[in-house]
Amino acid sequence: MIQRIQTIYLLGAAVLMALALVLPLATFYGQGHEFMLRGTAIADTTDKTSPILMVATPWLATLLILAAVVPLAAIFLYKKRMVQTRLCFFEAVLLLGAQGFMAYYIIHYKAVIDAVSWKFGIATIFPAVAFVLVVLAVRAIIRDELLIKSLNRFR
Repeated sequence: MIQRIQTIYLLGAAVLMALALVLPLATFYGQGHEFMLRGTAIADTTDKTSPILMVATPWLATLLILAAVVPLAAIFLYKKRMVQTRLCFFEAVLLLGAQGFMAYYIIHYKAVIDAVSWKFGIATIFPAVAFVLVVLAVRAIIRDELLIKSLNRFR
């Protein structure tokens, strides 16, 4: 299980999505306040000691949690390579959805907050990097499946 390269790819995707859940995705500056978009909510973080929750983002949080759990489930299904491949395709759809929700929240709340300036957080690119890792994992899983089939022909 751990000696397979797709395990490393899937583990990397899971870690990136877990980090995207907790790290700031974007920061907006406007109206004398600082607003931070995280995976779970948009909060006013002007007062660093007690941020004020403005808007919860449950759909984004759900997608990010699922996108962190599905690769871990796929890792433990190493004996069922076709199920593992299907889970990877499902993970790719989740990652595209998470990226779409991130774009929606950034564009929508930038206008709602009337932000004078804003910046992306490093976690904004994590779904794209995780998507690449999942694609590499699918390629490695298919390569393993073809290897097993070719070895079965020799028997």
